[in-house]
Amino acid sequence: MFSNLEKNKTIIYVHSKADDSQTYEIPRTVTNIRKLAFYDNDNIKKIIASGNANLSERAFEECSELVEIEGEIGGTTISKQAFAECRKLEIITLSQKLENIGAKAFYNTTNLSTLTMPKSVKELGTNGTKEVFKNIGITSANEGGKGIVRYYQSTTSVHEYAVTYPNEANFQMIDDIKATLLEFTLSTPTTGTYPIGTVITFIAKFDEELDITKTTLPTLTIKIGNGTNKVVTEGAINGSEITYKYTVTEGEEGKVVLVKLEGQVYDKASNITDILETSMSGSEVTINTLVKLEEGTSTYYFTKLQNAVNAAKSNPETASKITILKDILESVEVPANKNIILDVNGKTIEALDASPAIINNATLEITNSGTITANAASTIENQGGANLKVSNVTLENVEMASGAV
Repeated sequence: MFSNLEKNKTIIYVHSKADDSQTYEIPRTVTNIRKLAFYDNDNIKKIIASGNANLSERAFEECSELVEIEGEIGGTTISKQAFAECRKLEIITLSQKLENIGAKAFYNTTNLSTLTMPKSVKELGTNGTKEVFKNIGITSANEGGKGIVRYYQSTTSVHEYAVTYPNEANFQMIDDIKATLLEFTLSTPTTGTYPIGTVITFIAKFDEELDITKTTLPTLTIKIGNGTNKVVTEGAINGSEITYKYTVTEGEEGKVVLVKLEGQVYDKASNITDILETSMSGSEVTINTLVKLEEGTSTYYFTKLQNAVNAAKSNPETASKITILKDILESVEVPANKNIILDVNGKTIEALDASPAIINNATLEITNSGTITANAASTIENQGGANLKVSNVTLENVEMASGAV
């Protein structure tokens, strides 16, 4: 029933108090309810709205018996004091198109315990006068209490208002902003060249804490050199970060690159973020294994022969075995107390500059074909008291000191 208003009218100028109906339905065609249109109406208890009509100043002020508004109300604008002094109003849903709410729009709506702001709201208050939510939810039984104004975090206008006027209402923020991936990095090791066995750490950093109970690790796919794509399966969520770890295995060689990080994450408010990341910052790591060290049943890999020599056990019961996997450009010194079998493995060890390729202070057996060369007077310099044995290996510029075998 639309009272005396024709269904196709777009403006309500005034609603007659002679109409004693307790329910009033605003026609969908109405786009504006003018100033004081329902002022001081003590008959209407319920309004049925469609969310299309803008409310001018004091449109429903002092509707003393109004309890409920069914449907959305407010269009894009609720002007100042539109619902002021509606002390029995309990239920209201604001238009999801609402952009502007005037000063004291809900002043003294003392029975309205909760009001939820739509995400669309852009401006609160007019002409420097705020108090948009003043005296919401204050009842005789709870004098001095505050009503709850709920708003979405993404609605910055309401958030700024809540920060500026925190005492005006009990503001409660609804977290509707998804977690954002800030960066994906290769964290460790630092930029450089590393061998098989290196543990590479990747970190996905977000701008807020993730929900570990709901988030399944996004799939991390990497590639090393010209090898096949590798899915990193080891990972853990810690606060706002996801840490992945990958151990380089035999046969992998080249630069470590990100193929993609793909999946979904949940924040603490259960907002879902879809992840598809194809760029990576941080360290630049290259895998290039030159040397293998075997100590009993344990195997270690290195990018330098000297590092393998240094890692070999001192005074071992059985000799440590070092195998050359690629041609090497390096000069090496074998410290005392080492016992090493050096398997040249058909490769070449070439000395740096004018140094000997190997200076031996320990027990060293060099074997299994290959070439050791130096642009110096001696290819291998065997110090006094050291033991050296060379078999089936070509030595260039050989000059051995006493004690050579």
